[in-house]
Amino acid sequence: MKLYLAKYLLPVSSDPIQEAAMLVHKDRIHEIGTAQALRKKYPDVKVEEEFGNSILMPGLVNAHLHLELSRAEPYQWLDYADPSGEANFVRWLIATSKYQDSLKPEDKRTGLEHGLKGLKKSGTTCIGDLSSFDGSFQSYVNSGLRVLAHAEVMNINQKIAQDRFESALAYVDEVLNSDH
Repeated sequence: MKLYLAKYLLPVSSDPIQEAAMLVHKDRIHEIGTAQALRKKYPDVKVEEEFGNSILMPGLVNAHLHLELSRAEPYQWLDYADPSGEANFVRWLIATSKYQDSLKPEDKRTGLEHGLKGLKKSGTTCIGDLSSFDGSFQSYVNSGLRVLAHAEVMNINQKIAQDRFESALAYVDEVLNSDH
């Protein structure tokens, strides 16, 4: 068993705990409480790490991402507005699709890995990512995050959509034949 200490702990099911501790057994949270109470209850358990003036909390979840696009330049929604000033989703979607098609595989990998690193740094532990990049699987595995991967096959160009669909089938085979 291991004990982790922090100034605060934010459980999901109760109020925040100050001067907190989390007891972990076999990679599972076994008990939470104040550092004083858990140290008293488990005097022989080693403190694995003291995080000081930090917050222990459950990992964050981001269920809808397009990480290969995470290096894209920011855009103004008015660039895709109708003459009336209303946002036009279809215009934005077409522009985004064209941008995605212009990216080389290495650009997609760079964006994907940049996004994965940023997510880990922010405390995100579980993601759902939509990708048209054939090499995404190994980046997901290397990230240490829990990933629900979605192969993005949509495209305004029918040939590209068909190619993406065939790549998605190959991706499924890669995942099914892996050790992960």
